[in-house]
Amino acid sequence: MATLCHSCERNHFTCYCHLNIAITNKTKIIILRHINEKKHFFNTAKIAQNIFENIEIFDGEEFSKHQRLNHILTKHKAAIIYYIDQISSSFEKSIHNNSFKYDYLILLDGTWKKTYKIYQLSKNLHSLPLYAINSKVKSIISVRKPPKEFYLSTFETVKYCIEKIEKRSLNHSLLPIKYIQDQILSKKKG
Repeated sequence: MATLCHSCERNHFTCYCHLNIAITNKTKIIILRHINEKKHFFNTAKIAQNIFENIEIFDGEEFSKHQRLNHILTKHKAAIIYYIDQISSSFEKSIHNNSFKYDYLILLDGTWKKTYKIYQLSKNLHSLPLYAINSKVKSIISVRKPPKEFYLSTFETVKYCIEKIEKRSLNHSLLPIKYIQDQILSKKKG
């Protein structure tokens, strides 16, 4: 069995720690990761947690009784970034109008079906405002197919939200994703 890096939890072939990317950000993000996603090969939530500050990952499927999450929700204003256009407000419009005033962003990590289940089961999320990303940003990840053209990975969503909220470019944060993808593609070719 391959030895995993203790920091990024990846095998030596796709370990990106040598890139030394660490980004200081003020935006606080909670990622509610479906329990099955922890073992997913790409696991972009973990990449985001390793590169950006102020990111917490909670694993599970039903978070109604999650102590840390409920503590945060009772003490702070939080909003969810979720891809349901019919019931979500525009994230970009709220940033542009200066009306996005939340202490925490919550992202759901998993397949469309899994994130929908997390949202449905976790009653503590139902009273939180929902925001959808409405930009035409395409995912840079080509080794997987998103369910819709402009859906982003969890990492890309974290990057995009921090860029918009903190009004700065973080394109260099994509290096680990590009590196992992290049390693995968070179292995397939070789």
